[in-house]
Amino acid sequence: MFLIHIAGYGTVMNWLPTIAQERMHVDVAKSSLWMVFTIVGMALGMSVFAYLQDKYGSRIAFGIFLVGSAISVFFLIMATNPIEFVIAGAIVGFLTDGMYSGYGAIVSNLYPSKNRATANNTIMSVAKTIGTLSPVLVGYIMDVSTVTTVVIFMSICYLISFVVMMSIKQLKKDHPRYVEDN
Repeated sequence: MFLIHIAGYGTVMNWLPTIAQERMHVDVAKSSLWMVFTIVGMALGMSVFAYLQDKYGSRIAFGIFLVGSAISVFFLIMATNPIEFVIAGAIVGFLTDGMYSGYGAIVSNLYPSKNRATANNTIMSVAKTIGTLSPVLVGYIMDVSTVTTVVIFMSICYLISFVVMMSIKQLKKDHPRYVEDN
């Protein structure tokens, strides 16, 4: 799940300016405005995600944000003017990066306290190492195909992450480990 998150973050942060420049026909300086709104969306998303995760549990919070991410990435190619693109960037940032604040809590539910730090650092490090290669893959896809193909690829990745999340039995609210730790 974290690998897909990092890959999505790398794709949005590295390719969003290029998409803005190509689709909205703006220069590099103006494409920075979209990045600002995307980053503001990310910060707000982390706060809302943390609240939802505390109130309703990891499954519901991740479910909302992962399915929302799979849908919202299409907003980037549906935008027809700069204002729509700014709004799309903020929504995509909100949903795709909002989950970042919840991965530590998931690790807490998956591993005993004596192994949590090692598990968390290993999972995060491996995911970040592999995930940072995603802009290269996306660049290749853009060379041989279209931005729409990239968006479809991203959407499928978020849906795969959703399926993985749903398969983690420890994230069920009635699972003994979840109840014990919360």
